[in-house]
Amino acid sequence: MISERIHELCEEKCFPWRGRSHTIKRELKLDISYQAIQKWLDGESAPSREYEEAICGYFSVNYEWLTTGNEPKYKKEVCGCYITDKLEIKLIELIRDMPDYAKEQLIQDANQLKQIIEKLKKEAVGEISGDLKMEAVGE
Repeated sequence: MISERIHELCEEKCFPWRGRSHTIKRELKLDISYQAIQKWLDGESAPSREYEEAICGYFSVNYEWLTTGNEPKYKKEVCGCYITDKLEIKLIELIRDMPDYAKEQLIQDANQLKQIIEKLKKEAVGEISGDLKMEAVGE
């Protein structure tokens, strides 16, 4: 149900359970009553298309996921970055649960790994071009 998915999104944003309809109205800047939003949350009614689109925009989720539950959940572009597959989504989900110190360490480790990969690529290209030069000289 759409109410479950709205609750899921609210949990991800750490919206409090108590007063959740007020938080949704305030954060999403919706021109609708708290009571109407509460009905969405209780599964008594569904938002109109206008409000569904507002929810999708605020939480950066696909309209189809919000309304049907069909994957993918997130839009391809989130915060200016393109998500290309489920592995990237899984990484984002894992990182969101990490404490700040672990996120900082992960960034440092990822940068070191990136440098190692770039170095290996350069070495591999150098070896290949060296092999090609040797073949050309040998002919």
